[in-house]
Amino acid sequence: MIKKALLATTLIVSGAAVHYFIPQTDVVRIVGVETKRVDLDGTQSGQGVPVTRDVYFLQTEGVDDADPMVYRNDDNLLYAKWNSADVQSRGQSLAANKDTVAVSHYGWRVPLFSAFPNALSVKP
Repeated sequence: MIKKALLATTLIVSGAAVHYFIPQTDVVRIVGVETKRVDLDGTQSGQGVPVTRDVYFLQTEGVDDADPMVYRNDDNLLYAKWNSADVQSRGQSLAANKDTVAVSHYGWRVPLFSAFPNALSVKP
């Protein structure tokens, strides 16, 4: 019985990890873009100055149901994504045209923790 419980737990955790990290694509309409300054934990090398960074956000709505969805657009080491400013620029351009776009992303939206999926690319 314990072996079955351990196996089930392992499969559930592995499945959740795969679902979180495998990129998915949503077809949406970009309705807005935003840049927020975010404070990081800690301070900069003993100077007492908080470390901050800019985080980009893409605000979208579903094509059929107009349900809102927000994507974080952040550089990421795991996916070797270093072009968040370019993705944001493309998103802003497509938002002005009200075009339908395919947003490739990974992650989940967890409102309790203010967690957003991270957009990897935006294509018309």
